[in-house]
Amino acid sequence: MIHLLRLEWLKIRRARFTYVLLFLLLLTVAGYFFYIDTKETKLHEAEAYVLSNVETSMGFVESTTEEIEQNGGTDPNLEEVLVNAERQYEAFFLMNEGLEKKDWSLYWQGELLNNSWQEESKEEQLKEVLKSYLWPTPFTVFTMMDKMRWMEKRSIQPIFPTSSHTWRTLYDEQFDDPIAEEIVTSSSGVYSSSGFYFVYHLFNYGFGFFGLFFVLFFFADILTKEGLDGNGPIQLLRTQPISRMKFWISKAVASMGGSILLIGFTATISLVLGSMFNRLGDWNYPILIYGPERTYSFLTLTSFLGKSLILFSLVLALSFTCLFLFSILANRTLLGIGLTVVFLVIGQLLTDQSMLLNWSHWLPFHYINVYPIVDGTYAVQYENENYTYLQAILSLSLSTGILLAMTYLAGRLKKGVKV
Repeated sequence: MIHLLRLEWLKIRRARFTYVLLFLLLLTVAGYFFYIDTKETKLHEAEAYVLSNVETSMGFVESTTEEIEQNGGTDPNLEEVLVNAERQYEAFFLMNEGLEKKDWSLYWQGELLNNSWQEESKEEQLKEVLKSYLWPTPFTVFTMMDKMRWMEKRSIQPIFPTSSHTWRTLYDEQFDDPIAEEIVTSSSGVYSSSGFYFVYHLFNYGFGFFGLFFVLFFFADILTKEGLDGNGPIQLLRTQPISRMKFWISKAVASMGGSILLIGFTATISLVLGSMFNRLGDWNYPILIYGPERTYSFLTLTSFLGKSLILFSLVLALSFTCLFLFSILANRTLLGIGLTVVFLVIGQLLTDQSMLLNWSHWLPFHYINVYPIVDGTYAVQYENENYTYLQAILSLSLSTGILLAMTYLAGRLKKGVKV
């Protein structure tokens, strides 16, 4: 078995196409990194914003105090305005001090104080508007505040901007002000080129169709290059004391193991780029996970990426099984990869038509894009609690097993494949 794996590695290493694809991968990662870097709000921009708010809020406190003195302190509304203004000033002062000292716990204390009024108001309305879709929903406010508490407890450096209008959830579908809708829509996506968070950005596409098709092209000819039904290398293998099972296992291990190495290589390059041009980042940055009935939890960034990698590995196993099957049937690399891509794309397109079926969650095509499954957005968007992480693992594993049986049968019936 070891000799077969070494042989597969030698074939991959000697293929000129391998280096072309690796070059394209590096080019894509570098280009996307600098794109994300241009969209990131830098630390000095955040410092300037907070400092200007310190000055503005201090001026408002002074003007309100003067107005109260002129009215003899008899206006209760002005007293309330002053209390809120002083709270806001204190919040921005703490945030500014946290930025100056690089004390991120202090910074988040300021943000929590600045947004505490929203949490208080939503707690009062909670029973009446639990199912609200008007931004900000109670769900949005509570998740935002809990995320800030998570960051404050672990002293995590913010990804700017951190104001409340940058936090939007799936339940925020309605806005009472078109200007507010425009601001929230344009500001709710935050970007960072720091190492760990850039990996998170990159694998949002990598753990989906884009990354899947790239890996399939990388190993597209792993079976057809043996020259099935011809005078290819497979005829030489047939003269060796190699069992059919070892032949298939070596192909599967080479393709899956090579894919994991390729993913690890991409992640390493991303971390190096982020560390060189920005910073390494925080591995325990919180990622929101949607649960049933508007429940929620948080996962650390590395835990989220780890679960995503496991699920994407199963997607790869399903896809390679399809590739092997079509490679045996078509005996042509381009035709085999073409049929595999068409099969996966058509399957994905048909998922929308199958949503009302009771067994729809057993179709593996729902789970090709990994992130929406791991964070629960898929289940919320389609209002179906069956689309869970565990269900994805079961569906992909079962489908892969069925396709493996079909591939094995096709291999036994196809002349030239037997080893």
